[in-house]
Amino acid sequence: MPKLRELSTRLDSMRVAMDQLPADARSRLVPLVKDFSAKLTPTMDSVMAMPAVGDTIKPLIDELRRKLNGMVTA
Repeated sequence: MPKLRELSTRLDSMRVAMDQLPADARSRLVPLVKDFSAKLTPTMDSVMAMPAVGDTIKPLIDELRRKLNGMVTA
C-alpha cells in the first residue's frame, strides 16, 4: 500500500501542476493521463479481485480512480 499512497501523492502534485497550465497545454496532457489510466486499470481491477486484499485496499483504489478521472474531465 505504500506505493499506492505514493502514487496518490504524485497524482495530487500532477493535478496542481496541470491546473496551472494554459488550457491548450492541459488539453495535450489529457490523452497521456487517459493512456496511463487505461494501463493502470487492469492492475487495479486484479488487486481488487483478490479476496484477502480487495476490501482493505478498495478505498485507496477508489481514490486513485477519482483522481485520474478528475484529471481527464477537468
